[in-house]
Amino acid sequence: MTFQRYDADTALLLLVDHQVGIVERVQYPSAETVRRNAVALAKAAREVGMPIVLTSSIEKDNGPLLPGLAQAVPQAHADRTERPGTVDALDHPSVAAALKAADRTTIITAGVGSEVCGVWPALHAAADGFQVHFVADACGSMTQFGHETTLRRLQQSGITVTTTATVISGLVENFTTPRGTALLQILRGA
Repeated sequence: MTFQRYDADTALLLLVDHQVGIVERVQYPSAETVRRNAVALAKAAREVGMPIVLTSSIEKDNGPLLPGLAQAVPQAHADRTERPGTVDALDHPSVAAALKAADRTTIITAGVGSEVCGVWPALHAAADGFQVHFVADACGSMTQFGHETTLRRLQQSGITVTTTATVISGLVENFTTPRGTALLQILRGA
């Protein structure tokens, strides 16, 4: 195993279906935890200049993306891909094109629900050769069993399961630098 911090020059953030109507059904971790951490990841990615790809699915039924995402990353929100029911976000041509255009090797991702719209793009990205880091506390499920089973499956497939705090702290070497201070404030709010 090699040691490597997260790097805004080689990574991108993919948040899948963090929509009001889906997140409100999340029970584990809590919906509030998922909301807070998804927004914190978006803020951290914005702070370090990491590309951000947002997707939604059938907004007329599942509601809009979380308002906090629209506030934190308005351009990524405006550029989001609304999928017409496609479960695996990477199967949608606009999402695939965004990942290709970003020209990154690492995908930091979370999707709601974990075992539906979170798992498939993560597995797909890994199969496509990306290093995938799945942020377990920025997504969730209606059941603890569903969430934990998904995390085990991802780990067994070679995907790194991580947390919001690990991602944010991994984007900086020193919290006393200007970048570090900004990320620490985001982390404290998460």
